[in-house]
Amino acid sequence: MPGRRPFDTVLKPVIGQFFSAGADSLKASIKVTQIEKGGKYDVKASISGGTLDAAVEGQYDSATGCHAEISALEKCQPASNVTLRVSPPPCKRCAFVLDFYRRKHGWTIEGPIKAFGATSGGSYFVPDFVLDDVILDELVVKGIISQDEANTNRDKIKSYFMTATW
Repeated sequence: MPGRRPFDTVLKPVIGQFFSAGADSLKASIKVTQIEKGGKYDVKASISGGTLDAAVEGQYDSATGCHAEISALEKCQPASNVTLRVSPPPCKRCAFVLDFYRRKHGWTIEGPIKAFGATSGGSYFVPDFVLDDVILDELVVKGIISQDEANTNRDKIKSYFMTATW
């Protein structure tokens, strides 16, 4: 694999396909369950069971753009064989991240329907552990990009992931 492939014309389309495939994989695996709906910005996620000592909660933060799923993830790194319940269904970006935890750590994802939640062009918070340990690591491990390409294009990959235009 060449070390310096152009981002916009070569890497971006391949990375986008990879992101979409992961999001679609999660959508197909959502365990549909009855979850109480909140208001438009009353989005919550809870993680419980498995190797956790106690359940953790996450909530959407409109000031930072941190989605409820990511907020909950920040509080329980790493955990295995847990259940994450979210309402409404995860957006495409969160779906890609949650698919990683489903596959690698045996997580079960529960939501009201097998669909993506709304993805707006507004702010979206990607903590370093998600960027480094999930997004970039998966791209390198799966052979989509080299470690050098990950290092060189870190900020571009983060920006592209945040747009959800893939």
